[in-house]
Amino acid sequence: MKRLFLLSLFINIHFALFGQPSTEWAQFAETTLSTNAYGTFNTTDNSGNTYNVGYYGTSSGETFVAGSESISAEEGIGYDGFIIKYDTDGVVLWMESLGGKDSHDYIRSIKTDGSGNIYLVGYYEDSANFDGANTITTSGQQDTFIVKYNSSGVFQWVKEIKGTSSIKGESVTIDTSGNIVVTGSYAAGTISCEGLSISGSTQSLFVAKFDSDGTATWIGSIEYYATIGAKSLSTDSNDNIYITGSINTSQSKIKTATDGVSNDYSDTNITLTDFTSGSSDIFITKFNYDGELQWFKSTTNTGTASGNGIIVDSNDNFYITGYYNGTINTVNTSNDNDAFIAKYNSAGTLIWLESYGGSGDQSGVATVVDQLDDVYLTTDNTIVKLDSDGNQEWTRSSSSPTGTLETQSISINSGGDIIISGQFKEDADFNGTSIDAERSAWSIFTTKFSNSDDLPIELLSFTGSLENNQVLFTWETASEINNDFFTLERSKDGKNWQIIETIKGAGNSSTTLKYTTVDTTPFSKKSYYRLKQTDFDRQYTYSNSISIQKESTNEFILSYYPNPSRNTLTIEHNASQDINYQIINALGQIELRGTLLQQNDVINLSNLKSGLHYLKTYKKTVKIIVAKD
Repeated sequence: MKRLFLLSLFINIHFALFGQPSTEWAQFAETTLSTNAYGTFNTTDNSGNTYNVGYYGTSSGETFVAGSESISAEEGIGYDGFIIKYDTDGVVLWMESLGGKDSHDYIRSIKTDGSGNIYLVGYYEDSANFDGANTITTSGQQDTFIVKYNSSGVFQWVKEIKGTSSIKGESVTIDTSGNIVVTGSYAAGTISCEGLSISGSTQSLFVAKFDSDGTATWIGSIEYYATIGAKSLSTDSNDNIYITGSINTSQSKIKTATDGVSNDYSDTNITLTDFTSGSSDIFITKFNYDGELQWFKSTTNTGTASGNGIIVDSNDNFYITGYYNGTINTVNTSNDNDAFIAKYNSAGTLIWLESYGGSGDQSGVATVVDQLDDVYLTTDNTIVKLDSDGNQEWTRSSSSPTGTLETQSISINSGGDIIISGQFKEDADFNGTSIDAERSAWSIFTTKFSNSDDLPIELLSFTGSLENNQVLFTWETASEINNDFFTLERSKDGKNWQIIETIKGAGNSSTTLKYTTVDTTPFSKKSYYRLKQTDFDRQYTYSNSISIQKESTNEFILSYYPNPSRNTLTIEHNASQDINYQIINALGQIELRGTLLQQNDVINLSNLKSGLHYLKTYKKTVKIIVAKD
């Protein structure tokens, strides 16, 4: 009999478990009366300063307060947009507001350039005032504004995209050439900006490009036969533009106006072949530097879905996040919405997709990448960090002990620190750092986490070795802080993981500790393993994954999972043909019998009672546990 090849892995690591971020500061802004305030987006500059934007309710006598700064709202009922600048320590440096009596002014997105200049996009009704002197007005509908401030908050210029119907600017970015690119949606009609105009017969997406002086270069449009929602855009190293959002039709029309004078149009009909009829779906689209459409695609989804955020990494791959209900690219949800993050290459080909569910609705609201191309996803109350291959490294949750918290944006500063922002009611807790507004209306929060490698445990070694068809594991820790337990997890592909065993941690320890466990049923070929470390506050981190590879052998190998099982048991074996099996209860009675297909198959256990059973094949009998509860 040929002996199994032994692959022993010994990894000496001090940073195999990825450190969770610690809270550096948390600040809030609020109105002094009972109106709501909403935080929509945040960004940083090259000096590590943080900017938060949004809008707050106005009424007679209302004041908006952030730190030592305050703004008195103009008379009338409506909303005013705001921008707040924080230094690296969370101190408010200055604050500006878009005034306007009885107006509704909404700032939706913000970006900074290499010189620290600030660019905002949003939309307004009636009027908006930017510095006490520069006022813009609409004809009654909503129009989009693009405004520039310098790093001190001094107004530079404002541009408008106006039309015969509502126009909502949603997202802004700066490309490598310093151009400003914005996207949003408009209802049926004509929109124009500085001699450029474009029209649509139904709700449509628009994308527009400006130089650093605010001169419009081109406007592009995607017209829909039903509805469209453009949510976010990003640019790559070649200044190509990527946009995501949601649609509910499979046919679209592309129009662009690019020369700045004569309003030239290119008009092309396209059909989304991946679109699931009757559902709301996610779209992704790419324009080049000159506004020429490169491609337009949608996800395969059986329910409702939306792309909410998009970001491009240093290799010109891009990530989108959002929510879905039903099935997206073969990944199923429960009855609630689930959050997701997906990676695509520059051609729009899916590389991987990860989803995150829970007891209620979950939605990915924003995503960002750091200098190492690690990617961060935020939902309403949780940050998830993944590496570029989609492996989860850690999560960090925020909460409102007595109220509600909704995260809306995430950014990474030049030092790798993480900033989130949004709104909350009553109070909020960010890993032990609390803020308290003491009121039921919505208030703004801005929170900075240090993305350090301060580990809950210091892992000295992690050993896995294959012996007699079992994988033996040993790991040692030099110190532990707030460590509740370890979980050893196994995977066939390094993506989909199952729990093998949970091992109690030491809590707090400053001495070297040794842990051991065994996987008695590794997969018949390659098995991936990782450790999950969970704190007492239920925050957790993952180690790097390791793999154990088996060579071919004449010895019969049978793997089965999960065990305990509820309704199904997956079987893997290395027999060269189908094999017969029996399921026997503890009394020796045969309850099931059948044939296992070659290499792998699934046994339905739904008719078996809970308890100990035996799976018997022609060469091996193993214990299985059926657990219905």
